[in-house]
Amino acid sequence: MNGFWDSLAALSLRRPRTLFAAGLLVLLASAPFAVLLYKDLRTDLRELLPHNAPAAVALDSLERRVGALGNLAVLVQSDDFAAGERFVDALAARLQPLIPTLIRDLRYRVDVERDFYQAHGALYAETEDLRRIRDLLRERIGRAISAPPSRNWPRPSITSPTDTWRAATSTRWP
Repeated sequence: MNGFWDSLAALSLRRPRTLFAAGLLVLLASAPFAVLLYKDLRTDLRELLPHNAPAAVALDSLERRVGALGNLAVLVQSDDFAAGERFVDALAARLQPLIPTLIRDLRYRVDVERDFYQAHGALYAETEDLRRIRDLLRERIGRAISAPPSRNWPRPSITSPTDTWRAATSTRWP
């Protein structure tokens, strides 16, 4: 087999234009067949299954309940944040009439998700952050217990776990 590659390498050095022309000829001859192949390319899993297969029936049922299984995400990048927001709002207004005929759901604001993560962010803390929070709480409790009582001594402020989490992770989270 090495002899074949050696002779091909020698041919490419002796007659590079001939080898290039032969490659171009093969490419041009195969291009129409590649177009025919990819023109009717079906990537849906159901195309590979018989129509009465349990998996195909389950996919049909799921699609009827949930809607199309496809997803399209549009990313908008702009130097001017306010202009980007105006563009997204205008795009959403133009896409809104397509619901429910072409689009099942349109989500373009992240207010609900942001509010959720701000309220429940501590639930997604990493182990290192949890250890830092634990140590911070132990330190605060220790200081509050060891402080001498006095009339002018303020009561220790009780913060929510989310505030404690934010304080402990302020170096990592904006």
